[in-house]
Amino acid sequence: MRSTLLNLTLILITFQPLSTFADPDVSILYHESLELLEIGRASDGSVERLTFDAFGRRFSLRIESSRAGAAGSNAQLLKARLANAPDAWARLTLRGETLTGIIDEDGESYIIEQRQGLDADLLVQNERSDSPSIIYRLSDTLVTPGLLACDDHREGELPNQRVNGKTAYAKLTAEIGAASDVAETGGYVATVDVIADSHMFEWLGEDTEVFIQDLFATVDGIYSAQVGVAIEPVTIDVSTSLASDPVSDHREGSGLLDGLGNWRRSHQPMTALTHLVTNRRLQNDQGQSIAGISFLGSPGRSGVCDARTGVSISEWIGSGMTALVIAHELGHNFGAKHDGERAEQGDPPNPCEYVGSDEYLMSPMLRSGRNDRFSQCSLEQMDKVIAAASCLSSTLRQEASVSSGGASGLHWTVPLALMVAARIRRRRMPDPSATGVM
Repeated sequence: MRSTLLNLTLILITFQPLSTFADPDVSILYHESLELLEIGRASDGSVERLTFDAFGRRFSLRIESSRAGAAGSNAQLLKARLANAPDAWARLTLRGETLTGIIDEDGESYIIEQRQGLDADLLVQNERSDSPSIIYRLSDTLVTPGLLACDDHREGELPNQRVNGKTAYAKLTAEIGAASDVAETGGYVATVDVIADSHMFEWLGEDTEVFIQDLFATVDGIYSAQVGVAIEPVTIDVSTSLASDPVSDHREGSGLLDGLGNWRRSHQPMTALTHLVTNRRLQNDQGQSIAGISFLGSPGRSGVCDARTGVSISEWIGSGMTALVIAHELGHNFGAKHDGERAEQGDPPNPCEYVGSDEYLMSPMLRSGRNDRFSQCSLEQMDKVIAAASCLSSTLRQEASVSSGGASGLHWTVPLALMVAARIRRRRMPDPSATGVM
């Protein structure tokens, strides 16, 4: 695995993938069934509050904004806050009485998923197995070493040692952070063209679009809270056949990433990034399983906003963890590197190579969930990428009234410049074998 090769003395600038993830494997040590006690609605039918009990406490969620999910579904995408915890945030999807999403509270993250399809991951079966949703703490999960870290930084881990999910999340936040001045001013918006390939459609069917919206609602929550950049999936393209996939049917990550970059360049989407979500079993060029791959961002040259290298790929490993993998991969597009990482031969020096990797969030290996600070070096590098990213919308925002499939008048905060474009544009990828299809 090689970082981006940038040599200003050369006319030819080449890019290589930065990040590959290890073989996905997640175990949930403890979970509880989730049943909503209350769905409070306003007179127009919009959701105002949600209440449920879990882990010996009551969760009272105040809904700040809502919008309709995929066309033809009954899903509602919700931004929420915990009552009496103003710093906690939530991104949720409500389908009837089934809730999914994430609640991020100081010191803990709660993942809410549909029970269906998770039986193999649940080490302890709850007696209330009729509930459609479960809730678990990230600290109650074990993940394969490297699942939320780069593939070539596993030398400090035992081969069969499982890693606590909360520790893995601390590692993740290390690689998606941004400079403090950007986080304080906020207001940046990165638009994303999201592609779900035919392997995803084969697995999830007509629900594919709803699941993608659910994933990116969580990603947006992470970035809005920690980076000061909102993530807006303005287009969701769903491929329904192999012939309509934008990239080949191979599993080798580097080749797929190059293919996706070429697709982005030829289609010229007016977005900051393009991200592919797949259910194929990805591999690196050594045949080892990976869960994601991305190009490293460099100020004004690669990654976010670039016509070819503003791309990344994530493998579906279940909605809770897939959202974290997506957030990690997009973080590399924004230029996130590791503290203490030595550049490979032929690569430019890593300016953060001599920063103590045990002390900061950008540590290249999972060590402790207590590493909660960015090094000054990391802040400086990421600030350069964001400052040079001309395609990001800036701070002007207002409350815009958006039609929500019958629940009119619901308010959704969107950038003024994207008041029209920020409505998710839904389409099916055309099948080249079919004539007259656009």
